[in-house]
Amino acid sequence: KDSTKDRLDKIESNQRKSERDLVRTQMLIMMNHYPESTLEIMKLAEHYFVDLEGDWYMTSLFNKWMEKNGIGKPEWFKED
Repeated sequence: KDSTKDRLDKIESNQRKSERDLVRTQMLIMMNHYPESTLEIMKLAEHYFVDLEGDWYMTSLFNKWMEKNGIGKPEWFKED
């Protein structure tokens, strides 16, 4: 049977995944409906890519948004 620590680790992992999903969705909405909201999008992106270690398909979409809006790549943005 799973130990309490194992269960807590699983809950924490699921919570982190849910937050990543939510922030990704927020970024997509902002980039599509409010592309001029640069400061807000950049805050979401930094939280997503740095704090939550997100990526999946957002790297290319975020790159395209930055290029389209003439925004230089921030130092924290890694394209690995």
